[in-house]
Amino acid sequence: MSENYVAGTCNIGKKEKRKRLIIGILGTIVTIHLSLYFIISTYKWIMLIWLFVAAFYSTLCLVQAFSKFCVYFAYKHLFNFGELNQPKNDVENIDFIKKDIKKAQKLILISFIISLLWCILIYNLS
Repeated sequence: MSENYVAGTCNIGKKEKRKRLIIGILGTIVTIHLSLYFIISTYKWIMLIWLFVAAFYSTLCLVQAFSKFCVYFAYKHLFNFGELNQPKNDVENIDFIKKDIKKAQKLILISFIISLLWCILIYNLS
């Protein structure tokens, strides 16, 4: 199956997807550790901020990996289906750029909501 750029749907290939998946899994491990530390911590508000940042970053990486779509690339009008350090290709069609940015905003919102719900859950457990 060949991978191709599809505006608002797919802007990264297998290697970019794998990179985001690995970072997302590592971020999830950090988030779980921070969650456990938050429950026993006395510095609740500071820990809650760090917990949200970790949860948001790891969630965003996982959402990008599963959707085959990079938020950063969308805002920079890029796509990449080659090697990780290979120069990225530019998106020049304005309608494609609009679709990409709309998709990026959706992924950011999904990640924000999931992270917020996680933090509320952990806060209520502590």
